[in-house]
Amino acid sequence: MGSKSDQLLIVVSILEGRHFPRRPRHLLVVETKFDGEQLATDPVDHKDQPQFSTELAWELDRKALHQHRLQRTPIKLQCFAVDVLSSAKESVGYIILDLRPVQEKKQVHSTYNRSY
Repeated sequence: MGSKSDQLLIVVSILEGRHFPRRPRHLLVVETKFDGEQLATDPVDHKDQPQFSTELAWELDRKALHQHRLQRTPIKLQCFAVDVLSSAKESVGYIILDLRPVQEKKQVHSTYNRSY
């Protein structure tokens, strides 16, 4: 059994979006699934520069992280527009993050620009 020091936290910071068209009656949410666990941001207004300002995190041990790196398991962040009246969910884009360059205690920032 591994010690607690073998536990790592993979943290993805989702700060903001850029160049989204303003859509009244819609909210934006980012969903992702990694290591069998699905996480999502809180819904935010669908506007030009939506502010998510949140972090999604998964806890796993070094051995599991090593396996994910060997298998090149990506973290796919998918952005959805949600109609507040009908709850219909429409995919508006995604970004895939590669785990291989991730290092301990180092933050990796990525920007996703959306244009229609």
